[in-house]
Amino acid sequence: MYTSKGDTILDPMVGSGTTCIEARLLGRNCIGVDINYEAAILSYHRLYWLGKAIEEYPKTRLAPYKVGDITLEDVARSSARIFHGDARRLDKISDNSIDAVFTHPPYWNIIEYHDSKCVEGDLSCAKSLQDYLRLMSEVAGEIYRVLKPGGPCCYTNRRH
Repeated sequence: MYTSKGDTILDPMVGSGTTCIEARLLGRNCIGVDINYEAAILSYHRLYWLGKAIEEYPKTRLAPYKVGDITLEDVARSSARIFHGDARRLDKISDNSIDAVFTHPPYWNIIEYHDSKCVEGDLSCAKSLQDYLRLMSEVAGEIYRVLKPGGPCCYTNRRH
């Protein structure tokens, strides 16, 4: 609804990669970043298997893939790149290069996203609400820098 085929979506806190998977299934390109190495690897792994499924789909006897005007060819042309990095420093992404941002930031002080050691900059490890909000402000600044003028940015915070 907010993007078109071929647009580039950013999820700066990619978690398990759902945003990137859905972007590809809709013919969009996606860049995912996560400070948690295990999350980045999980996202990469899930996208690898999505790629394999896309390659194998034409060999199945299933109906042709079509979602609105999106075809399997659109999905196959789309891409996803996953980076282990910090959403506060998206230095691999050029200014005004992202069409839309969709992300689900980690909760502060509710869910443990890490083992026992926190990585510097991990929002879920913030010592106080003020620290968490300061870190989120830094993320917002980077999102503003990479997002094309007028591009949509959606933060979700719904617990499942």
